[in-house]
Amino acid sequence: MAERQVKIEELTIEEASRHFVDSYISTEVRNGLILKAFQEVDRGDFVPEEGLPQAYVDKIIPLGDGSSISQPSLVAKMLDFANLDGTGKLLELGTASGYYAAIMSKCSEEVHTVEYNPDLAESAAWLLSELGHKNIFVHLGDGLAGVP
Repeated sequence: MAERQVKIEELTIEEASRHFVDSYISTEVRNGLILKAFQEVDRGDFVPEEGLPQAYVDKIIPLGDGSSISQPSLVAKMLDFANLDGTGKLLELGTASGYYAAIMSKCSEEVHTVEYNPDLAESAAWLLSELGHKNIFVHLGDGLAGVP
Protein backbone atom coordinates (compact mmCIF):
# COMPACT_ATOMS: atom_id res chain seq x y z
CA MET A 1 0.00 0.00 0.00
CA ALA A 2 1.42 3.40 -1.00
CA GLU A 3 2.01 5.94 1.74
CA ARG A 4 -0.39 8.90 1.58
CA GLN A 5 1.27 12.19 0.61
CA VAL A 6 0.83 14.69 3.44
CA LYS A 7 -0.79 17.99 2.47
CA ILE A 8 0.68 20.64 4.72
CA GLU A 9 -2.33 22.94 4.35
CA GLU A 10 -4.54 20.23 5.92
CA LEU A 11 -2.45 20.11 9.11
CA THR A 12 -2.52 22.30 12.20
CA ILE A 13 0.56 24.49 12.70
CA GLU A 14 1.80 22.11 15.40
CA GLU A 15 1.33 19.08 13.12
CA ALA A 16 2.97 20.85 10.17
CA SER A 17 5.94 21.88 12.31
CA ARG A 18 6.36 18.34 13.67
CA HIS A 19 6.08 16.88 10.14
CA PHE A 20 8.65 19.40 8.90
CA VAL A 21 11.21 18.40 11.54
CA ASP A 22 10.52 14.67 11.14
CA SER A 23 10.71 14.80 7.33
CA TYR A 24 13.54 17.24 6.65
CA ILE A 25 15.64 17.75 9.77
CA SER A 26 15.76 14.49 11.72
CA THR A 27 17.23 12.71 8.70
CA GLU A 28 20.08 15.25 8.44
CA VAL A 29 21.38 15.55 12.00
CA ARG A 30 23.07 13.29 14.54
CA ASN A 31 23.31 15.93 17.25
CA GLY A 32 20.27 15.79 19.55
CA LEU A 33 20.79 19.39 20.64
CA ILE A 34 20.31 20.61 17.07
CA LEU A 35 17.29 18.39 16.50
CA LYS A 36 15.72 19.72 19.71
CA ALA A 37 16.40 23.31 18.60
CA PHE A 38 14.57 22.73 15.31
CA GLN A 39 11.68 21.19 17.29
CA GLU A 40 11.48 24.21 19.62
CA VAL A 41 11.78 27.01 17.05
CA ASP A 42 8.81 27.30 14.69
CA ARG A 43 9.92 28.36 11.21
CA GLY A 44 6.44 29.77 10.62
CA ASP A 45 7.17 32.54 13.12
CA PHE A 46 9.98 33.83 10.88
CA VAL A 47 8.44 33.88 7.40
CA PRO A 48 6.45 36.74 5.90
CA GLU A 49 2.72 36.11 5.64
CA GLU A 50 2.92 35.48 1.89
CA GLY A 51 5.61 32.83 2.49
CA LEU A 52 3.67 30.98 5.18
CA PRO A 53 2.57 28.16 2.85
CA GLN A 54 6.27 27.36 2.32
CA ALA A 55 7.24 27.56 6.01
CA TYR A 56 7.06 23.79 6.55
CA VAL A 57 8.74 22.55 3.40
CA ASP A 58 12.44 22.20 2.67
CA LYS A 59 12.70 25.25 0.45
CA ILE A 60 14.37 28.65 0.38
CA ILE A 61 11.93 31.44 1.22
CA PRO A 62 12.63 34.83 -0.40
CA LEU A 63 12.45 37.88 1.87
CA GLY A 64 13.07 40.53 -0.79
CA ASP A 65 16.10 42.65 -1.66
CA GLY A 66 18.11 39.50 -2.39
CA SER A 67 17.71 38.07 1.11
CA SER A 68 16.11 34.77 1.95
CA ILE A 69 15.64 32.12 4.60
CA SER A 70 17.95 29.27 3.59
CA GLN A 71 16.91 25.70 2.92
CA PRO A 72 16.44 24.09 6.36
CA SER A 73 18.04 20.72 5.60
CA LEU A 74 21.21 22.44 4.38
CA VAL A 75 21.49 24.57 7.52
CA ALA A 76 20.77 21.51 9.69
CA LYS A 77 23.69 19.69 8.02
CA MET A 78 26.03 22.67 8.52
CA LEU A 79 25.10 23.00 12.19
CA ASP A 80 25.52 19.26 12.67
CA PHE A 81 29.06 19.43 11.26
CA ALA A 82 29.86 22.24 13.72
CA ASN A 83 29.52 19.82 16.67
CA LEU A 84 27.68 22.35 18.79
CA ASP A 85 27.36 21.47 22.48
CA GLY A 86 25.45 24.36 24.03
CA THR A 87 28.53 26.35 24.96
CA GLY A 88 30.50 29.14 23.33
CA LYS A 89 29.68 32.06 21.08
CA LEU A 90 28.56 31.82 17.46
CA LEU A 91 28.80 34.40 14.68
CA GLU A 92 26.21 34.32 11.92
CA LEU A 93 26.61 36.40 8.77
CA GLY A 94 23.26 37.31 7.26
CA THR A 95 20.54 37.47 9.91
CA ALA A 96 17.67 37.63 7.40
CA SER A 97 14.51 36.88 9.43
CA GLY A 98 16.42 35.63 12.47
CA TYR A 99 15.27 32.01 12.15
CA TYR A 100 18.70 30.41 12.16
CA ALA A 101 19.95 32.72 14.90
CA ALA A 102 17.04 31.41 16.97
CA ILE A 103 18.05 27.82 16.18
CA MET A 104 21.70 28.53 17.02
CA SER A 105 20.72 30.25 20.28
CA LYS A 106 19.44 26.92 21.53
CA CYS A 107 22.81 25.31 20.75
CA SER A 108 25.22 27.88 22.23
CA GLU A 109 25.57 30.41 25.02
CA GLU A 110 25.50 33.47 22.76
CA VAL A 111 24.82 34.29 19.11
CA HIS A 112 26.02 37.42 17.32
CA THR A 113 24.37 37.85 13.95
CA VAL A 114 25.23 40.53 11.39
CA GLU A 115 22.79 41.86 8.80
CA TYR A 116 23.53 44.55 6.18
CA ASN A 117 19.87 45.36 5.45
CA PRO A 118 18.64 47.79 8.14
CA ASP A 119 14.99 46.78 7.73
CA LEU A 120 15.78 43.07 8.14
CA ALA A 121 18.11 43.73 11.08
CA GLU A 122 15.47 45.79 12.85
CA SER A 123 12.62 43.37 12.23
CA ALA A 124 14.73 40.33 13.21
CA ALA A 125 15.92 42.02 16.42
CA TRP A 126 12.34 42.93 17.32
CA LEU A 127 10.98 39.44 16.55
CA LEU A 128 13.75 37.62 18.40
CA SER A 129 13.13 39.83 21.42
CA GLU A 130 9.37 39.27 21.22
CA LEU A 131 9.93 35.50 21.11
CA GLY A 132 12.11 35.70 24.21
CA HIS A 133 15.56 35.01 22.73
CA LYS A 134 17.81 36.82 25.18
CA ASN A 135 21.18 35.44 24.04
CA ILE A 136 21.02 36.77 20.46
CA PHE A 137 22.62 40.07 19.49
CA VAL A 138 21.73 41.51 16.08
CA HIS A 139 24.34 43.82 14.58
CA LEU A 140 23.77 46.08 11.57
CA GLY A 141 26.72 46.12 9.20
CA ASP A 142 28.97 44.26 6.82
CA GLY A 143 29.49 40.72 8.04
CA LEU A 144 32.94 40.61 6.40
CA ALA A 145 34.04 43.13 9.03
CA GLY A 146 32.92 40.82 11.81
CA VAL A 147 31.79 42.06 15.20
CA PRO A 148 34.02 44.14 17.50
